Amino acid sequence: MLTKNNETFDVEVLLNNAVLFKADEVYEPNILELAKVNNKELPVSNLYAYFFTPSESHGLGGLFLKSLLELRNFGVSFHDYKKVRVHREIKTDDGKYIDLIIKDDENRIVIENKLYADIYNKLDSYESHNRLNCNECIILSVVNLPEKVGNFYTITHQNLFESVERNFKSENISLSERQKVNYESFIEILKSHYQIVENLAEKIEFISMNSDKITKLVKLLNDVHTYYIKEVKIVAKELFKGHVKFTVQKGNSITFKVNDLSLYGYIFFSDNDISKLVLSIWIADNKSWVEEWHKDGHGRFSGVLSKYSTLLVPDTKGDSASWASMVFRMYDLNIENFEKFEEEFRVSVQNEWVPFLKELKDLN
Repeated sequence: MLTKNNETFDVEVLLNNAVLFKADEVYEPNILELAKVNNKELPVSNLYAYFFTPSESHGLGGLFLKSLLELRNFGVSFHDYKKVRVHREIKTDDGKYIDLIIKDDENRIVIENKLYADIYNKLDSYESHNRLNCNECIILSVVNLPEKVGNFYTITHQNLFESVERNFKSENISLSERQKVNYESFIEILKSHYQIVENLAEKIEFISMNSDKITKLVKLLNDVHTYYIKEVKIVAKELFKGHVKFTVQKGNSITFKVNDLSLYGYIFFSDNDISKLVLSIWIADNKSWVEEWHKDGHGRFSGVLSKYSTLLVPDTKGDSASWASMVFRMYDLNIENFEKFEEEFRVSVQNEWVPFLKELKDLN
């Protein structure tokens, strides 16, 4: 039970709600994400070709094709799925390539699959291609576009996979274990390009039913974080004096610039664990340092890093050509009292961060 200003509410009941545990499920990447090609149009187009072909081994028959045609009032009807063929990378007269053509003896559908590339780069080439004679031209895109672009109807990948899922459920299709994995994996690959909120209605109901309690918890958390940030800034300004210039305090975070170096520091609370305070250093606007940092073993920074093993090196996947996340350390708020936390932070700044910054200046 939590009591403040004579108000009491049961925190344990709120935090043990099953909705919160569903939200905390660990994300598992799909096979294309693991191969670093989930944003590439070629593998996604190849998968579409497989699932748009009714006679393929997926066991879905014409599910994908039917689901596509239901999304617009197309003047196309495939009466015999056995005659449907899907062709990939058809070369146009001017040397460009059509992503997909779905056809039988009477019908042809041209599909331009777009994830992030410019949608206008090949449309004129498609429309003028003298071997098409297509009934319909379609752009499959991640973003919403006008209903028609030139002679192309536009449909989002989300429109399509939602139509597929509805039909899959209503038709009660049974698949082999392998093909079930293939189908579900492809749907996940398409969904990965969107911020899909699973079980949205259930989550909205949870928030609505517990709005007052959630508001109180958020305020409590903000009060604690505000106190810690205020006290941490006092300690940091004292110990970093002469080494950094504090630039911004926005909300419950602090930013500072390291003197005479292309380095910035950030003090903030972890998004993944609100009981952890993080101090991190970033290389900013210095391409030569970023290039050196990304070398095996971190190049000439390796000697400095080896002396300060408590400073951790983060994943570099979000780095750019001119800035990079360098090192960080986390401090646990779950200590008996603030005085012990403050002492740990003070010792860390004195014995680790200040000497670390001094040695980086010597490398400059």
